[in-house]
Amino acid sequence: MRLLSVDILRTAAIFMMVLVHFVENLSSGYGLSANTVVGPYHRWWLPTGLAAPLFTFLSGVSYRTWLTVQQQRGLADQTIAKQTIRRGLFLIGLGFAFNVFVWLPEDTFNWDILTFIGSALILLDLIRRMPAEVPPVLLLLVALLSPALQMLADYPAYWVNAYYDYDVSLSDVVLGYLVVGYFPLFPWLVFPVAGFVLAPAVLAEPAAADQPRPSVSRWLLLLVGLLAAGSAVLQLAVPDVAGLGRWTMFPASTSYLLGMLAVALASLLVLHRLVDRPAQQLADCRNSLPPQVAATGNPEKPQRFRLLPPWKKAMQAILFGTKFAQGCLRSRFGLSRPSAIPAAVARPLRKPPAQAGGSSGRSPGSRPGLPRTFSMPEPKQSAVPNTIAMEGFFQGQLAASWPAHCCRVMSRHSLSLYLLHHVVHIWPLWIYGLATSGAPTVYWRTLLPVPVAVTLAVIFCLASVPLFLQIDRRGWPTVESLMRWLA
Repeated sequence: MRLLSVDILRTAAIFMMVLVHFVENLSSGYGLSANTVVGPYHRWWLPTGLAAPLFTFLSGVSYRTWLTVQQQRGLADQTIAKQTIRRGLFLIGLGFAFNVFVWLPEDTFNWDILTFIGSALILLDLIRRMPAEVPPVLLLLVALLSPALQMLADYPAYWVNAYYDYDVSLSDVVLGYLVVGYFPLFPWLVFPVAGFVLAPAVLAEPAAADQPRPSVSRWLLLLVGLLAAGSAVLQLAVPDVAGLGRWTMFPASTSYLLGMLAVALASLLVLHRLVDRPAQQLADCRNSLPPQVAATGNPEKPQRFRLLPPWKKAMQAILFGTKFAQGCLRSRFGLSRPSAIPAAVARPLRKPPAQAGGSSGRSPGSRPGLPRTFSMPEPKQSAVPNTIAMEGFFQGQLAASWPAHCCRVMSRHSLSLYLLHHVVHIWPLWIYGLATSGAPTVYWRTLLPVPVAVTLAVIFCLASVPLFLQIDRRGWPTVESLMRWLA
Protein backbone atom coordinates (compact mmCIF):
# COMPACT_ATOMS: atom_id res chain seq x y z
CA MET A 1 0.00 0.00 0.00
CA ARG A 2 1.62 3.18 -1.23
CA LEU A 3 0.71 6.56 0.29
CA LEU A 4 1.30 9.71 -1.71
CA SER A 5 2.26 11.61 1.44
CA VAL A 6 5.07 9.14 2.15
CA ASP A 7 6.20 9.29 -1.48
CA ILE A 8 6.35 13.10 -1.38
CA LEU A 9 8.37 13.16 1.84
CA ARG A 10 10.74 10.46 0.63
CA THR A 11 11.27 12.36 -2.62
CA ALA A 12 12.07 15.51 -0.63
CA ALA A 13 14.56 13.52 1.44
CA ILE A 14 16.18 12.14 -1.73
CA PHE A 15 16.53 15.61 -3.24
CA MET A 16 18.09 17.03 -0.07
CA MET A 17 20.42 14.02 0.19
CA VAL A 18 21.62 14.38 -3.42
CA LEU A 19 22.17 18.11 -3.01
CA VAL A 20 24.12 17.75 0.23
CA HIS A 21 26.28 14.86 -1.03
CA PHE A 22 27.19 16.58 -4.30
CA VAL A 23 28.19 19.79 -2.53
CA GLU A 24 30.01 18.12 0.37
CA ASN A 25 31.97 15.59 -1.69
CA LEU A 26 32.80 17.84 -4.63
CA SER A 27 32.93 21.41 -3.29
CA SER A 28 32.88 21.73 0.51
CA GLY A 29 36.60 22.55 0.67
CA TYR A 30 36.88 24.36 -2.66
CA GLY A 31 38.98 27.52 -2.36
CA LEU A 32 40.04 26.76 1.23
CA SER A 33 43.49 25.91 2.53
CA ALA A 34 44.48 22.28 2.95
CA ASN A 35 44.62 22.60 6.75
CA THR A 36 41.06 23.92 7.08
CA VAL A 37 38.71 21.43 8.76
CA VAL A 38 35.35 21.57 6.98
CA GLY A 39 32.43 20.50 9.17
CA PRO A 40 28.99 19.35 8.04
CA TYR A 41 27.47 22.80 8.67
CA HIS A 42 30.07 24.81 6.75
CA ARG A 43 27.44 25.85 4.18
CA TRP A 44 24.57 27.30 6.19
CA TRP A 45 22.08 27.12 3.30
CA LEU A 46 22.52 23.39 2.73
CA PRO A 47 19.77 21.17 4.24
CA THR A 48 22.40 19.20 6.11
CA GLY A 49 20.99 16.83 8.68
CA LEU A 50 17.41 16.87 7.38
CA ALA A 51 17.36 14.00 4.87
CA ALA A 52 18.64 11.10 6.98
CA PRO A 53 16.19 11.49 9.92
CA LEU A 54 13.26 11.87 7.53
CA PHE A 55 14.37 8.86 5.46
CA THR A 56 14.86 6.58 8.47
CA PHE A 57 11.58 7.74 10.05
CA LEU A 58 9.74 6.89 6.84
CA SER A 59 11.40 3.46 6.77
CA GLY A 60 9.62 2.68 10.04
CA VAL A 61 6.32 4.05 8.70
CA SER A 62 6.66 2.03 5.49
CA TYR A 63 7.46 -1.15 7.38
CA ARG A 64 4.36 -0.69 9.53
CA THR A 65 2.09 -0.21 6.50
CA TRP A 66 3.71 -3.17 4.73
CA LEU A 67 3.23 -5.29 7.84
CA THR A 68 -0.46 -4.33 8.05
CA VAL A 69 -1.05 -5.29 4.42
CA GLN A 70 0.66 -8.66 4.85
CA GLN A 71 -1.38 -9.42 7.94
CA GLN A 72 -4.62 -8.48 6.17
CA ARG A 73 -3.71 -10.89 3.39
CA GLY A 74 -3.45 -13.66 5.96
CA LEU A 75 0.30 -14.18 5.60
CA ALA A 76 1.75 -16.34 8.35
CA ASP A 77 3.78 -14.62 11.04
CA GLN A 78 6.75 -16.86 10.35
CA THR A 79 6.70 -15.91 6.67
CA ILE A 80 6.59 -12.21 7.54
CA ALA A 81 9.57 -12.66 9.85
CA LYS A 82 11.56 -14.48 7.15
CA GLN A 83 10.87 -11.79 4.57
CA THR A 84 11.81 -9.02 7.01
CA ILE A 85 15.07 -10.66 8.05
CA ARG A 86 16.01 -11.41 4.46
CA ARG A 87 15.44 -7.79 3.48
CA GLY A 88 17.47 -6.61 6.44
CA LEU A 89 20.36 -8.92 5.63
CA PHE A 90 20.20 -7.90 1.98
CA LEU A 91 20.51 -4.22 2.94
CA ILE A 92 23.40 -4.94 5.31
CA GLY A 93 25.26 -6.87 2.63
CA LEU A 94 24.51 -4.16 0.08
CA GLY A 95 25.84 -1.57 2.53
CA PHE A 96 29.16 -3.37 2.88
CA ALA A 97 29.44 -3.74 -0.92
CA PHE A 98 28.60 -0.06 -1.28
CA ASN A 99 31.34 0.94 1.17
CA VAL A 100 33.95 -1.19 -0.64
CA PHE A 101 33.13 -0.58 -4.31
CA VAL A 102 31.67 2.94 -4.30
CA TRP A 103 33.88 4.39 -1.60
CA LEU A 104 37.13 2.58 -0.80
CA PRO A 105 38.05 -0.74 0.89
CA GLU A 106 39.30 1.10 3.99
CA ASP A 107 35.75 2.41 4.45
CA THR A 108 34.22 -1.06 4.79
CA PHE A 109 33.07 -0.51 8.38
CA ASN A 110 31.86 3.08 8.07
CA TRP A 111 28.37 1.91 9.14
CA ASP A 112 26.51 3.97 6.59
CA ILE A 113 22.75 4.39 6.20
CA LEU A 114 22.21 1.08 4.35
CA THR A 115 23.72 -1.06 7.10
CA PHE A 116 21.73 0.90 9.67
CA ILE A 117 18.36 0.50 7.91
CA GLY A 118 19.05 -3.21 7.42
CA SER A 119 19.79 -3.62 11.12
CA ALA A 120 16.74 -1.54 12.02
CA LEU A 121 14.48 -3.81 9.93
CA ILE A 122 15.68 -6.87 11.81
CA LEU A 123 15.18 -5.12 15.14
CA LEU A 124 11.69 -3.94 14.10
CA ASP A 125 10.77 -7.55 13.45
CA LEU A 126 11.57 -8.21 17.12
CA ILE A 127 9.87 -5.04 18.34
CA ARG A 128 6.58 -5.82 16.59
CA ARG A 129 6.20 -8.94 18.75
CA MET A 130 6.57 -6.97 21.99
CA PRO A 131 3.65 -5.54 24.01
CA ALA A 132 2.50 -2.09 22.93
CA GLU A 133 3.99 -0.46 26.04
CA VAL A 134 7.56 -1.66 25.38
CA PRO A 135 8.57 0.29 22.19
CA PRO A 136 7.94 3.77 23.70
CA VAL A 137 10.04 2.79 26.71
CA LEU A 138 12.74 1.54 24.35
CA LEU A 139 12.69 4.88 22.54
CA LEU A 140 13.15 6.75 25.79
CA LEU A 141 16.03 4.52 26.89
CA VAL A 142 17.89 4.90 23.59
CA ALA A 143 17.54 8.70 23.72
CA LEU A 144 18.69 8.89 27.34
CA LEU A 145 21.59 6.45 27.08
CA SER A 146 23.08 7.77 23.84
CA PRO A 147 24.86 10.89 25.27
CA ALA A 148 26.42 8.82 28.05
CA LEU A 149 27.56 6.14 25.61
CA GLN A 150 29.08 8.76 23.32
CA MET A 151 31.09 10.16 26.22
CA LEU A 152 32.25 6.72 27.35
CA ALA A 153 33.32 5.76 23.83
CA ASP A 154 35.23 9.08 23.37
CA TYR A 155 33.25 10.06 20.28
CA PRO A 156 35.38 13.13 19.32
CA ALA A 157 38.51 10.95 19.02
CA TYR A 158 37.00 9.22 15.98
CA TRP A 159 35.98 12.50 14.30
CA VAL A 160 39.14 14.63 14.47
CA ASN A 161 38.99 15.60 10.77
CA ALA A 162 35.18 16.01 10.65
CA TYR A 163 34.70 12.50 9.23
CA TYR A 164 34.68 9.04 10.81
CA ASP A 165 38.19 7.59 11.10
CA TYR A 166 38.71 4.22 12.78
CA ASP A 167 41.25 1.44 13.17
CA VAL A 168 40.47 -2.02 11.83
CA SER A 169 40.07 -3.68 15.23
CA LEU A 170 37.23 -5.52 16.88
CA SER A 171 36.66 -2.80 19.48
CA ASP A 172 36.52 0.02 16.90
CA VAL A 173 34.22 -1.98 14.61
CA VAL A 174 31.78 -2.76 17.42
CA LEU A 175 31.89 0.79 18.79
CA GLY A 176 31.29 2.16 15.30
CA TYR A 177 28.23 -0.06 14.86
CA LEU A 178 26.77 0.84 18.24
CA VAL A 179 27.85 4.43 19.03
CA VAL A 180 30.51 6.27 16.99
CA GLY A 181 29.97 5.40 13.30
CA TYR A 182 28.12 7.49 10.75
CA PHE A 183 24.73 5.96 11.61
CA PRO A 184 25.11 3.84 14.77
CA LEU A 185 22.23 2.16 16.57
CA PHE A 186 22.55 4.67 19.44
CA PRO A 187 20.82 7.04 18.93
CA TRP A 188 19.65 6.65 15.30
CA LEU A 189 17.38 3.73 16.19
CA VAL A 190 14.98 6.34 17.57
CA PHE A 191 13.78 7.38 14.09
CA PRO A 192 12.65 4.05 12.56
CA VAL A 193 11.16 2.86 15.84
CA ALA A 194 9.28 6.16 16.24
CA GLY A 195 7.94 5.83 12.70
CA PHE A 196 6.84 2.27 13.39
CA VAL A 197 5.13 3.22 16.66
CA LEU A 198 3.43 6.42 15.46
CA ALA A 199 2.29 5.18 12.02
CA PRO A 200 -0.98 3.61 13.28
CA ALA A 201 -1.97 6.87 14.98
CA VAL A 202 -1.03 9.12 12.05
CA LEU A 203 -2.51 6.84 9.38
CA ALA A 204 -5.52 5.71 11.45
CA GLU A 205 -8.59 4.69 9.47
CA PRO A 206 -12.18 4.11 10.67
CA ALA A 207 -13.55 0.62 11.14
CA ALA A 208 -16.48 1.36 8.79
CA ALA A 209 -17.26 3.98 6.18
CA ASP A 210 -20.01 5.64 8.23
CA GLN A 211 -17.97 5.94 11.42
CA PRO A 212 -16.00 9.09 12.24
CA ARG A 213 -12.24 8.89 12.03
CA PRO A 214 -10.26 8.63 15.24
CA SER A 215 -9.64 12.01 16.83
CA VAL A 216 -5.93 11.67 17.51
CA SER A 217 -4.63 14.69 15.62
CA ARG A 218 -4.73 16.90 18.70
CA TRP A 219 -2.65 14.46 20.71
CA LEU A 220 -0.16 14.11 17.88
CA LEU A 221 0.09 17.89 17.50
CA LEU A 222 0.66 18.12 21.24
CA LEU A 223 3.46 15.56 20.89
CA VAL A 224 5.01 17.61 18.09
CA GLY A 225 4.90 20.68 20.30
CA LEU A 226 6.50 18.85 23.22
CA LEU A 227 9.30 17.49 21.03
CA ALA A 228 10.01 20.94 19.56
CA ALA A 229 9.89 22.55 23.03
CA GLY A 230 12.26 19.92 24.44
CA SER A 231 14.73 20.53 21.61
CA ALA A 232 14.59 24.30 22.16
CA VAL A 233 15.02 24.00 25.93
CA LEU A 234 18.08 21.77 25.57
CA GLN A 235 19.69 24.16 23.09
CA LEU A 236 19.08 27.12 25.39
CA ALA A 237 19.99 25.39 28.66
CA VAL A 238 23.08 23.40 27.63
CA PRO A 239 24.19 24.85 24.28
CA ASP A 240 27.85 23.83 24.65
CA VAL A 241 27.35 20.12 25.34
CA ALA A 242 27.93 18.32 22.01
CA GLY A 243 25.90 15.20 22.71
CA LEU A 244 23.00 16.88 24.48
CA GLY A 245 22.18 20.53 23.78
CA ARG A 246 24.19 21.50 20.73
CA TRP A 247 22.38 20.90 17.42
CA THR A 248 24.74 18.41 15.74
CA MET A 249 24.23 15.48 13.40
CA PHE A 250 27.63 13.91 14.16
CA PRO A 251 27.15 13.09 16.98
CA ALA A 252 23.37 13.10 16.85
CA SER A 253 22.59 15.15 19.95
CA THR A 254 19.41 14.84 21.99
CA SER A 255 18.18 18.26 20.86
CA TYR A 256 18.76 17.20 17.26
CA LEU A 257 16.81 13.96 17.82
CA LEU A 258 13.84 15.74 19.37
CA GLY A 259 13.77 18.53 16.79
CA MET A 260 13.99 16.22 13.77
CA LEU A 261 11.36 13.89 15.22
CA ALA A 262 9.06 16.90 15.50
CA VAL A 263 9.79 17.91 11.88
CA ALA A 264 9.24 14.39 10.52
CA LEU A 265 6.04 13.79 12.48
CA ALA A 266 4.57 17.19 11.65
CA SER A 267 5.38 16.77 7.94
CA LEU A 268 3.69 13.38 7.79
CA LEU A 269 0.66 14.66 9.71
CA VAL A 270 0.13 17.64 7.43
CA LEU A 271 0.67 15.79 4.16
CA HIS A 272 -1.48 12.85 5.19
CA ARG A 273 -4.28 15.25 6.06
CA LEU A 274 -3.98 17.17 2.79
CA VAL A 275 -3.15 14.39 0.34
CA ASP A 276 -4.20 10.95 1.58
CA ARG A 277 -7.41 11.53 3.52
CA PRO A 278 -9.41 13.36 0.83
CA ALA A 279 -8.87 10.42 -1.54
CA GLN A 280 -10.04 7.97 1.10
CA GLN A 281 -13.09 10.10 1.90
CA LEU A 282 -13.97 10.33 -1.76
CA ALA A 283 -13.61 6.55 -2.12
CA ASP A 284 -15.83 5.95 0.93
CA CYS A 285 -18.46 8.33 -0.45
CA ARG A 286 -18.49 6.75 -3.90
CA ASN A 287 -18.66 3.25 -2.46
CA SER A 288 -21.61 4.00 -0.17
CA LEU A 289 -23.71 6.42 -2.27
CA PRO A 290 -25.20 6.31 -5.78
CA PRO A 291 -22.94 7.94 -8.37
CA GLN A 292 -25.10 11.00 -8.95
CA VAL A 293 -25.53 11.63 -5.23
CA ALA A 294 -21.81 11.17 -4.62
CA ALA A 295 -21.05 13.79 -7.24
CA THR A 296 -23.66 16.41 -6.30
CA GLY A 297 -24.13 16.00 -2.55
CA ASN A 298 -26.36 14.19 -0.08
CA PRO A 299 -28.77 16.46 1.83
CA GLU A 300 -29.84 13.58 4.08
CA LYS A 301 -26.34 13.18 5.53
CA PRO A 302 -24.79 16.64 5.49
CA GLN A 303 -22.15 15.58 8.03
CA ARG A 304 -20.45 13.59 5.29
CA PHE A 305 -19.53 16.83 3.52
CA ARG A 306 -17.66 19.90 4.62
CA LEU A 307 -16.93 23.29 3.15
CA LEU A 308 -13.82 23.69 1.09
CA PRO A 309 -11.40 26.18 2.77
CA PRO A 310 -10.43 29.27 0.75
CA TRP A 311 -6.80 28.19 0.44
CA LYS A 312 -7.93 24.89 -1.09
CA LYS A 313 -10.06 26.81 -3.57
CA ALA A 314 -6.93 28.72 -4.57
CA MET A 315 -4.97 25.47 -4.83
CA GLN A 316 -7.78 24.03 -6.94
CA ALA A 317 -7.51 26.96 -9.36
CA ILE A 318 -3.71 26.60 -9.53
CA LEU A 319 -3.94 22.86 -10.16
CA PHE A 320 -6.62 23.39 -12.81
CA GLY A 321 -4.32 25.85 -14.60
CA THR A 322 -1.43 23.39 -14.29
CA LYS A 323 -3.51 20.62 -15.83
CA PHE A 324 -4.55 22.95 -18.66
CA ALA A 325 -0.91 23.82 -19.37
CA GLN A 326 0.03 20.14 -19.26
CA GLY A 327 -2.72 19.38 -21.77
CA CYS A 328 -1.38 22.05 -24.11
CA LEU A 329 2.15 20.63 -23.81
CA ARG A 330 0.92 17.10 -24.43
CA SER A 331 -0.95 18.13 -27.56
CA ARG A 332 2.06 20.16 -28.80
CA PHE A 333 4.80 17.58 -28.13
CA GLY A 334 2.80 14.37 -28.23
CA LEU A 335 3.38 13.44 -24.58
CA SER A 336 1.28 10.79 -22.87
CA ARG A 337 -0.44 10.87 -19.52
CA PRO A 338 1.05 9.07 -16.48
CA SER A 339 -0.15 5.50 -16.30
CA ALA A 340 -0.44 5.17 -12.53
CA ILE A 341 -3.68 6.96 -11.55
CA PRO A 342 -5.37 5.70 -8.38
CA ALA A 343 -8.71 4.04 -9.01
CA ALA A 344 -10.27 6.01 -6.14
CA VAL A 345 -9.81 9.32 -7.96
CA ALA A 346 -10.00 8.24 -11.61
CA ARG A 347 -13.02 9.71 -13.42
CA PRO A 348 -15.27 7.46 -15.47
CA LEU A 349 -14.53 8.24 -19.09
CA ARG A 350 -16.79 5.76 -20.86
CA LYS A 351 -19.90 7.16 -22.51
CA PRO A 352 -23.19 5.70 -21.18
CA PRO A 353 -24.91 3.22 -23.51
CA ALA A 354 -27.93 4.42 -25.44
CA GLN A 355 -31.35 3.45 -24.11
CA ALA A 356 -33.77 1.27 -26.01
CA GLY A 357 -35.94 3.01 -28.55
CA GLY A 358 -33.25 5.29 -29.88
CA SER A 359 -32.95 7.49 -26.81
CA SER A 360 -29.61 9.13 -26.31
CA GLY A 361 -29.47 8.03 -22.66
CA ARG A 362 -29.32 11.54 -21.23
CA SER A 363 -30.99 12.39 -18.01
CA PRO A 364 -33.25 15.47 -18.04
CA GLY A 365 -30.69 17.65 -16.30
CA SER A 366 -27.53 16.39 -17.96
CA ARG A 367 -25.37 18.35 -20.33
CA PRO A 368 -24.29 17.03 -23.73
CA GLY A 369 -20.91 15.29 -23.73
CA LEU A 370 -20.79 14.54 -19.99
CA PRO A 371 -20.88 10.97 -18.65
CA ARG A 372 -23.98 9.87 -16.76
CA THR A 373 -22.02 9.66 -13.49
CA PHE A 374 -21.37 13.38 -13.54
CA SER A 375 -24.83 14.59 -14.69
CA MET A 376 -25.66 18.09 -13.60
CA PRO A 377 -28.67 18.63 -11.33
CA GLU A 378 -31.77 20.53 -12.34
CA PRO A 379 -31.38 24.28 -11.98
CA LYS A 380 -34.18 24.43 -9.40
CA GLN A 381 -32.63 21.66 -7.29
CA SER A 382 -29.74 23.34 -5.50
CA ALA A 383 -27.08 20.78 -4.73
CA VAL A 384 -24.96 21.11 -1.59
CA PRO A 385 -22.19 23.58 -2.54
CA ASN A 386 -18.50 22.94 -1.91
CA THR A 387 -19.05 19.29 -1.06
CA ILE A 388 -16.69 16.40 -0.97
CA ALA A 389 -16.95 16.14 -4.76
CA MET A 390 -14.99 19.40 -5.02
CA GLU A 391 -12.45 18.15 -2.53
CA GLY A 392 -12.24 14.92 -4.47
CA PHE A 393 -11.62 16.97 -7.61
CA PHE A 394 -8.82 18.80 -5.79
CA GLN A 395 -7.30 15.50 -4.69
CA GLY A 396 -7.77 13.97 -8.13
CA GLN A 397 -5.91 16.80 -9.82
CA LEU A 398 -3.05 16.47 -7.36
CA ALA A 399 -2.84 12.67 -7.40
CA ALA A 400 -2.98 12.49 -11.20
CA SER A 401 -0.55 15.35 -11.83
CA TRP A 402 2.96 14.91 -13.10
CA PRO A 403 4.64 16.12 -9.88
CA ALA A 404 2.82 13.41 -7.93
CA HIS A 405 3.75 10.82 -10.54
CA CYS A 406 7.41 11.91 -10.34
CA CYS A 407 7.31 11.57 -6.55
CA ARG A 408 5.96 8.03 -6.88
CA VAL A 409 8.73 7.10 -9.32
CA MET A 410 11.53 8.53 -7.16
CA SER A 411 10.12 7.03 -3.97
CA ARG A 412 9.67 3.61 -5.57
CA HIS A 413 13.32 3.64 -6.68
CA SER A 414 14.81 5.42 -3.66
CA LEU A 415 17.35 2.67 -2.99
CA SER A 416 18.57 2.67 -6.60
CA LEU A 417 18.78 6.47 -6.52
CA TYR A 418 20.86 6.36 -3.35
CA LEU A 419 23.38 4.04 -4.99
CA LEU A 420 23.32 5.71 -8.41
CA HIS A 421 23.92 9.26 -7.25
CA HIS A 422 27.01 8.12 -5.34
CA VAL A 423 28.35 6.27 -8.38
CA VAL A 424 27.72 9.26 -10.63
CA HIS A 425 29.71 11.75 -8.58
CA ILE A 426 32.16 9.61 -6.55
CA TRP A 427 33.59 7.30 -9.21
CA PRO A 428 34.60 10.16 -11.57
CA LEU A 429 36.24 11.82 -8.56
CA TRP A 430 38.33 8.73 -7.79
CA ILE A 431 39.18 8.08 -11.45
CA TYR A 432 40.29 11.66 -12.06
CA GLY A 433 42.46 11.61 -8.94
CA LEU A 434 44.13 8.33 -9.95
CA ALA A 435 44.73 9.55 -13.49
CA THR A 436 46.29 12.89 -12.51
CA SER A 437 48.10 12.28 -9.23
CA GLY A 438 47.95 8.57 -8.42
CA ALA A 439 45.80 9.11 -5.29
CA PRO A 440 42.02 8.67 -5.60
CA THR A 441 41.10 11.07 -2.79
CA VAL A 442 43.33 13.98 -3.78
CA TYR A 443 40.40 16.02 -5.15
CA TRP A 444 37.83 14.97 -2.59
CA ARG A 445 35.82 18.05 -1.50
CA THR A 446 37.93 20.41 -3.64
CA LEU A 447 37.20 19.54 -7.29
CA LEU A 448 34.44 21.99 -8.33
CA PRO A 449 32.96 25.33 -7.29
CA VAL A 450 29.78 25.15 -5.27
CA PRO A 451 27.42 26.49 -8.01
CA VAL A 452 28.62 23.78 -10.40
CA ALA A 453 28.01 21.05 -7.82
CA VAL A 454 24.50 22.39 -7.12
CA THR A 455 23.74 22.46 -10.84
CA LEU A 456 24.91 18.88 -11.27
CA ALA A 457 22.73 17.75 -8.34
CA VAL A 458 19.64 19.38 -9.85
CA ILE A 459 20.37 17.86 -13.27
CA PHE A 460 20.73 14.41 -11.72
CA CYS A 461 17.38 14.68 -9.93
CA LEU A 462 15.62 15.88 -13.08
CA ALA A 463 17.18 13.19 -15.26
CA SER A 464 16.45 10.36 -12.84
CA VAL A 465 12.67 10.51 -13.39
CA PRO A 466 12.64 9.77 -17.15
CA LEU A 467 15.44 7.25 -16.62
CA PHE A 468 13.46 5.15 -14.16
CA LEU A 469 10.26 5.62 -16.13
CA GLN A 470 12.07 4.02 -19.05
CA ILE A 471 13.41 1.26 -16.79
CA ASP A 472 9.89 0.51 -15.55
CA ARG A 473 8.48 0.57 -19.06
CA ARG A 474 11.05 -1.92 -20.33
CA GLY A 475 10.92 -4.08 -17.21
CA TRP A 476 14.63 -3.89 -16.49
CA PRO A 477 15.77 -5.18 -13.07
CA THR A 478 16.61 -2.73 -10.30
CA VAL A 479 17.99 -3.06 -6.80
CA GLU A 480 14.43 -2.97 -5.43
CA SER A 481 13.26 -5.78 -7.69
CA LEU A 482 16.33 -7.83 -6.76
CA MET A 483 15.57 -7.34 -3.06
CA ARG A 484 11.93 -8.38 -3.54
CA TRP A 485 13.01 -11.44 -5.50
CA LEU A 486 15.49 -12.53 -2.84
CA ALA A 487 13.20 -11.74 0.09
